[in-house]
Amino acid sequence: MSDQARKHVLGLAGEFLVAGEILRRGITAVVTYGNAKKADVIAILGNYATSVEVKTSSENKWIVGNQIPEPSSDLWVFVYLPTDETSAPEYFVLTAYELHKIVKQDDDNYRARYFERNGKDFIGTGVISLRREAAAGHKGSWDKVKARLMEIKS
Repeated sequence: MSDQARKHVLGLAGEFLVAGEILRRGITAVVTYGNAKKADVIAILGNYATSVEVKTSSENKWIVGNQIPEPSSDLWVFVYLPTDETSAPEYFVLTAYELHKIVKQDDDNYRARYFERNGKDFIGTGVISLRREAAAGHKGSWDKVKARLMEIKS
């Protein structure tokens, strides 16, 4: 399997695992399809729905993108899927507020180190990533899904 195909399969596995975990908690969940989709999973409770961004990795970090996510109550679930198929996946559930705070601090630290080494500011966005250790406090925080849906309902 090519590296690109492996990444695609890993991403799909994460999305289905997240949908399963949400369903397990009595909330309807739907995996979306397509190349330019706006959400990976939709969580639905009654007449209210919210999107869930899913990132899956077998490494100790996830690529978030090339920009720091704007702070909001949008949900992100980071799935750590071990390469050892007998080991269980781990889930880290964050709001975009929480994610923004973590990756912004990491980005600020990187830019400060870059300036110290090079004597000039880093120009550009670079690649924004979330380290597993930085997400540890959000492991298994599935209550945020229902809280987000209740927030929308209010």
